[in-house]
Formats: sequence, C-alpha cells, structure tokens
Amino acid sequence: MNARADHTLEPTVLSNAHLDALEEEAIFILREVAASFERPTLLFSGGKD
Repeated sequence: MNARADHTLEPTVLSNAHLDALEEEAIFILREVAASFERPTLLFSGGKD
C-alpha cells in the first residue's frame, strides 16, 4: 500500500507573547507589593514536601 501525500508539513510558529505579558504583569505585581512594605519577605520551599 503506497499512499502519497501531496501536501508538505510546515513547522508551526509558536508565539510566547502572551506568556511574556503574564510574566511582566506578575513581576510588576510582586514589585508593587514589595514596595508597599518596610521589610518584604518571600517564602520559598525548595525541599521535599
């Protein structure tokens, strides 16, 4: 069985523009919150939970 495909597959161009916008907004929010406190702290848990 020989099936011939006459169409070519072109690579899909992905855009991360929406992810960049979300990242920028998140950073902006964190900076605004940090600026509103005298001694801001960010808790981080990198261990096995």
